[in-house]
Amino acid sequence: MMGGLRRTGWLSIAAGLTLAALVGCGSSDGRGGAAAPTAPGTTAPAQGGPTQGTPTRGTASQAGPDRCHTADLTARLRALDSAAGQRYAALVLTNRSTSTCRVYGYGGVQLLDAARRPLPTEQVRDRLAPPRLVSLRPGAAAYSRLHWGVVPSGTESQTGPCEPTPSYLLVTPPDETRPITVAWSYGMVCQRGRIEQTAYAPGTGPAD
Repeated sequence: MMGGLRRTGWLSIAAGLTLAALVGCGSSDGRGGAAAPTAPGTTAPAQGGPTQGTPTRGTASQAGPDRCHTADLTARLRALDSAAGQRYAALVLTNRSTSTCRVYGYGGVQLLDAARRPLPTEQVRDRLAPPRLVSLRPGAAAYSRLHWGVVPSGTESQTGPCEPTPSYLLVTPPDETRPITVAWSYGMVCQRGRIEQTAYAPGTGPAD
């Protein structure tokens, strides 16, 4: 009886060893469930695609020229067609530098007397045409249309000048703080110096 038990034990051990060998062989061909899973997010990039650190079209590496600074510009006024009680002029900024620069928006205006002291001025931004970015090559210009009235209103004098007559216009280019002084020869500006101004656009303004 003891001999039969020994033979049964040896047969069980041999069967176990054979099964282990078969399992080991089944996982060694790379197709079994015991293969290590691929870590997520580690797929290699396709060949020919952009590599990290290489700028692509439309990135910040293609940013345009810098804004126009006051030192880059000259300013002048040009009369436009007027109507009864209404006056118009083109405020023209010209790029006098040797590099292309850009303007955007309205900037600032301030009326001055002959002694270059501030006069009443109310700048009103005309928003019918939205601002746009204007690139100025060397020698190119952008203009803003100014509109003001010469008819007294409110408590302004009805028999004499409605407001003191300006001699200069202080012009501050968009996004700048240093102004340019331009001679003003267009008479008084009523309604407490109210001037409606459009955003700068390419060119020197409408033809006469």
